Amino acid sequence: MEAATDIVHATLNLQAGFRITDGDVLAGAPLTLEFFVRNLSSGRLHVAVGGDRARGRPDFFSFSASVRGWQLVDPEAGAEYLGGPVGLVSVAPRDTYRQAVLLNQFLRLEDVIARLPPGGHEELTLTCERLLPCGASEDAAFDLAAAPKIKAGLACTLRRDDAALLQTLDELTTTILSGAIERREPALAELFASRATAREQLQRIAAHPDRQVAERARRVLATPGD
Repeated sequence: MEAATDIVHATLNLQAGFRITDGDVLAGAPLTLEFFVRNLSSGRLHVAVGGDRARGRPDFFSFSASVRGWQLVDPEAGAEYLGGPVGLVSVAPRDTYRQAVLLNQFLRLEDVIARLPPGGHEELTLTCERLLPCGASEDAAFDLAAAPKIKAGLACTLRRDDAALLQTLDELTTTILSGAIERREPALAELFASRATAREQLQRIAAHPDRQVAERARRVLATPGD
């Protein structure tokens, strides 16, 4: 499922939006969306990409979601915004920039599990937003005040399957402990963002020989509500 907005003004001609590749998602499991910017102009497009230092997630994004009218909560709602590093991505004419976004970092998807019976399913309705600082020049791409905001609606089915969820979380743990090096950090991000759902697996990671990894796991375990 994909929802996009066309932006055509001055030197800009682009399409930006959000995409979800799987319409059937395990409740409580990591859920990754794709944000994309298609450069439809004849010149290069520069797009600002940032990090939210305090919340440990990508900047410029906001999400809201509901299941049958019940609103999901942002796990970092109480954190003070401290900004973070911002860089630029250059997008060639007719090319597409894609950014993966782990939705669990923005919403407590694990809370849906308690609202579903075993084997049950419900539709998750999402509103996705992204401030899009961009421009034909690098200076224009850093102008946050002039940046358009992309807003899109998506939906997917959340399905409760406790055995499948346990398998998914155990596979992430195995990847972190002994998987390919390039997959370990993404797996860590997914496991940490699963929070209380992955408590047993996080306890295993808290004994990791890498002190930094172990400390990150202990911080997640110590977070109130988890």
